[in-house]
Amino acid sequence: MEKQSNKWLAFLDALIIKEGCNLKTTVLREPTHSDSYLNFSSHNPICVKGGGVTSKVDQTVAICEPTPLHSDLNHILTTLINNGHPKGFVKPIIHLKLCKPPPLVPASTAQPCPALFLPIIVE
Repeated sequence: MEKQSNKWLAFLDALIIKEGCNLKTTVLREPTHSDSYLNFSSHNPICVKGGGVTSKVDQTVAICEPTPLHSDLNHILTTLINNGHPKGFVKPIIHLKLCKPPPLVPASTAQPCPALFLPIIVE
């Protein structure tokens, strides 16, 4: 069981931040994370390089609240540029993921969103 510290709780890939009565989520980045990803000049197919970008953007869009989303996407862009990715390769993928509408779910199959309960120890 994770312990809450400094009004935040790390849970899987998410960082849950308590602000008053509200909870916000953002991507968890461990202090020891090196921000090293597949270098663009590596001998891997372009689809693998694009898949790495897509997976990071998908993770961020799925986890982040709208408020820190912009700064987290900027962090991804900066990190991937530092790993040799051209800005013109990364930005269109981010733009595509942000502009892509969520899949439509027919009303007959839509189910209510389940509640999430996290056990927290407050010290």
